[in-house]
Amino acid sequence: MKLLLILLGVMTWTVESKSLVSGDGTWPYDIEVSYSNSYQKGQVRATDVAELTLGNLGGLTVEKIEVYVRSTQNKGAGRFDVTVNGSAVTSKEGTFKDWFGAYDNANFHPLPLTELPINSVSSLQITLTGTENSLYIEKYVIYWAPTEPRTVTLMRGTNVYDTMTEEHGMSGVELPKLDDEETWKFVGWCRWEFWSASSDIDIYAGGKTFYPDEDCSLWAVYRYDNSPEKVYQTTLESGEYVYVNSFDNLAMSGFSENGRMKSVYASIADVNQHYYVEFNAPGDTATIQHVKTGIYVGYSGTNLVQKKSKWCVFHKDDKTVFYMRNNNKNYVLLPGMLDENTGYYTGLQHAGDVEQASTVLTPVSVSTGLQEPVYTCHPESSQGLITVSGEGLEVNGEWIIPFGNYELIIHDGQKYLRLK
Repeated sequence: MKLLLILLGVMTWTVESKSLVSGDGTWPYDIEVSYSNSYQKGQVRATDVAELTLGNLGGLTVEKIEVYVRSTQNKGAGRFDVTVNGSAVTSKEGTFKDWFGAYDNANFHPLPLTELPINSVSSLQITLTGTENSLYIEKYVIYWAPTEPRTVTLMRGTNVYDTMTEEHGMSGVELPKLDDEETWKFVGWCRWEFWSASSDIDIYAGGKTFYPDEDCSLWAVYRYDNSPEKVYQTTLESGEYVYVNSFDNLAMSGFSENGRMKSVYASIADVNQHYYVEFNAPGDTATIQHVKTGIYVGYSGTNLVQKKSKWCVFHKDDKTVFYMRNNNKNYVLLPGMLDENTGYYTGLQHAGDVEQASTVLTPVSVSTGLQEPVYTCHPESSQGLITVSGEGLEVNGEWIIPFGNYELIIHDGQKYLRLK
C-alpha cells in the first residue's frame, strides 16, 4: 500500500510468524518493515525477545502506540522499549496483572506504550524482552500524523527554476522534466550542485514524485551523452553485463551494503556496473559477481548480502529478470527502487508476476572505446568542466583547490565545487 494521507493515520501490524507481520491501514510511502522473535510467532518467554522495526517513515509524528497482548493463566511479564531514530524514548516494564489488573490467557488487551506525541520519526523500533513466561503479542497499532508541508526549490544552474510545496505533509512533489541542452541531455535532479561528476551520483528522475524530508533545494542534472545505442541481450550465455531497469535506464552498481546496492544511470563504460553472470545449462538459475571487486550479489531473507547465491531467472526476448523466493513469494532484483531520503537504490521488490519486471542485460562488450559519461548541473559551461589555477592542498586523499568563493574538490577522479 502506498501513501494514503488523512489527518490521522493508523497502521496495524499483525504478527503472522516469528519473522513476518502483515499490514493494514495507512502508512508512508516506501516504508520498511521487519519483525523477529527469538522464540515463536508472538510468544515471548523469559529472556526471549520480539522486535518490530519500521524504517523510511519520513519524519512523521507518532501520536500513540498500542500493543495487543495476552498472558498465560497466571503468569506473564516483560519490558517494552521504544526506540526512535536510534535513541530510546520510553519503556514499560511489569507483569500482565500490573498492567490490566488480572491475567488473561483468552483475550488480547491494548497496552499503550506512549503518553505524548513523538515528532520527526524516521525509524521506530518496539522491543519486548520477556522476564517471566509468557506474554503473547497479537498486533501493533500505531497512530500517526504527517509532517507539515515541505518546500522544494528547483535550481537550473545558478538560477531558480521553480519552487514547489507539498499539497500536504508527506504527499511529495512531482519533479518536472526539462528540455535537453544541445549536446547535454537532461537526466533528473540532485540534492547538491556540482560542475562535473561521473555516474556514481544519486539522481531523482523527472516525472516522478519526490518525498522531501525537509525544506531543500534540488539541482537539474545533465549528461554529456557519449553512450551507444541501447543493446539488450536476447540469448542467455554467461558473460559480463550491466543489469538495467529499462523503464528508467537505472542500473545496478557496486556491491551490497546494509541490505541494498546502489542504483545509477546505466553506463556500460562504468566498471562499477559490470557483473559476471554465470547461467546454468537450462538458463533458469544464475550467479552474479561484481567484476571489479569479485564480490557476489546474494540474498538473505529479503536483504541483499555479499555471498554467492543462486538466482532464479526469467527470460523472454530481450527481457531478463533475476529473482528469488522467500516465504513462497517472489522478490525481483530491481534497480531503480526509491528511498525518499537517499534516492534510487537496487533492492528486492516483492512481485506477484516476475514477467512484469522491466529488467534487461546489456553486454559489456559493446562498450569498447567509450569514455565515462560526464554529468553536470551547469550545461552552459564547456562539458561541465572548469579550469582552475593555483596550488592545491591534499587532505585525506582529496585535492582541494581554491577557486574564488569556492573550493574545487577532486576525489577518486571526480570533481565537486563547494562554497567556502
